[in-house]
Amino acid sequence: MALKDSEIIGFAQIIEWDASTAELDRIIIFPQHARKGVGTRLLHEALADQKQKGVKKIIANAGKEENHARRFYEKNGFKQIKEATIEAPWAKNCR
Repeated sequence: MALKDSEIIGFAQIIEWDASTAELDRIIIFPQHARKGVGTRLLHEALADQKQKGVKKIIANAGKEENHARRFYEKNGFKQIKEATIEAPWAKNCR
């Protein structure tokens, strides 16, 4: 969680799959604090925390149209391994 003057300005959420694999589910930065390095700091803290826990592989997903997210992950050392369509469980109710 990122704080500024005890106000939450962003957070990162990790889902641990097993002892060696975790998924970076989301990084959220509130708009007025975007583009100030908050997301990068949160990412690095989350990765360091997972490394300390013994996690060897972190998975990050970005939507096909989320070019900003793809650039962010690539800038921070992630590499695209595969491209897949993920059926979101809530999407079935939207049709």
